[in-house]
Amino acid sequence: MGQGCVVGCERCSEFMPSWSEWSMITSAADYKQHFDEQDSVERFRYLCDAVASVDTWLAVVREFPECRFMVSFNRNLPIEALEVLRHDLDYAVQMKVRRSKTWRSAYPDDRNVRGAERDEPVDFRLTSVERSVLRNGLREWGGPARPTDELARVTGFASKADLFATGSRIAEDIVQGRPMKRHDWTRALVSTEFVFASDVLGSGVDWSTTTGLRDQLTLQTLRDLQRHLVFAR
Repeated sequence: MGQGCVVGCERCSEFMPSWSEWSMITSAADYKQHFDEQDSVERFRYLCDAVASVDTWLAVVREFPECRFMVSFNRNLPIEALEVLRHDLDYAVQMKVRRSKTWRSAYPDDRNVRGAERDEPVDFRLTSVERSVLRNGLREWGGPARPTDELARVTGFASKADLFATGSRIAEDIVQGRPMKRHDWTRALVSTEFVFASDVLGSGVDWSTTTGLRDQLTLQTLRDLQRHLVFAR
């Protein structure tokens, strides 16, 4: 680029790669490398806008199932990849596909009616750390936390006793990888948010001591869970 040139200069544009070339994914391993980068706005935008061949997208979802939720956000996914993701075990991936313009154009009858599947058990592809955070978020109410009936109702339970009893059942289902109703997933997340953050009613500063999970790791994991679980509500 010559001296005094600016972005978009006609003289130099032929030497500059287009945005699609900058964001071209050449293989499944190439995608995974970008996926494993530190979380940032730039990483998210890149993965949402990346371009790849049909074969490459199919290889990504086949070889790296843990990438499927992020893949479902890509704006350039071909229908062949969407058809695979539509039947993924992760409910959030299914919903993201059903809401995409490409899918709705190809399959207009497969619309997502909010609440139509509320009572059906669903599952999410969570990491062991994510499941551990949710499990501890429910079990901590029987430890250093100080729940009340009012707080239990805010988090979706009928009472403090219900929080202990039903919360224990939900925690066990999460650890065992059993599908649950969407309402149970929401209760697990809300309970964890409260018990981790509050030192008045929850575990607060005792969290890392009683669970063995560092605050920084827990907070980052909670952010990942919020993106994943709340999206599919």
